[in-house]
Amino acid sequence: MHLLKKDGVTLAYEDINSGSAPMLFVHGWGCDHTVFAPQVEFFCRSHRLVSVDLRGHGESDAPHQDYTMAAFADDLAWLCRKLALIKPIVVGHSMGGNVALELAARHPQTPASIVMIDSSSFRINYLSMRCDRSRKHSEDQTILQHLNRHSYRYALRLMMKHGRRN
Repeated sequence: MHLLKKDGVTLAYEDINSGSAPMLFVHGWGCDHTVFAPQVEFFCRSHRLVSVDLRGHGESDAPHQDYTMAAFADDLAWLCRKLALIKPIVVGHSMGGNVALELAARHPQTPASIVMIDSSSFRINYLSMRCDRSRKHSEDQTILQHLNRHSYRYALRLMMKHGRRN
């Protein structure tokens, strides 16, 4: 494991095959970088792979603080800059997928794309059907409007505020 310190917090990561197209693996809550061991074994033949232990997980520091998607995403953007990880494919499992989505929203220049595996999300088609059936769902229409403009972070906040998960 390699270690880097960001604002007094040690972040642990593995970095394999540094010369190839980059991928960044982000684990879910309560896991660590080892959850992606089979994928690392497969993709190391063709990609540069960085697997992180998010703060509070694995070998990274666990400071007494709030653990937010924004803080995790900011850590990843910082790590990408420090490691010169340019336009990685960001693969997130469970909560890691939500971190990847937050990374794309907060730092759109960082990922080339994101892959969300078993992450809680929302279905645009379901939301669209609700909007078409009834004009009284103005919150849904606002959320859908922001999703169509790729304002994911704002749309997610609206969904959480109004208790809509699907």
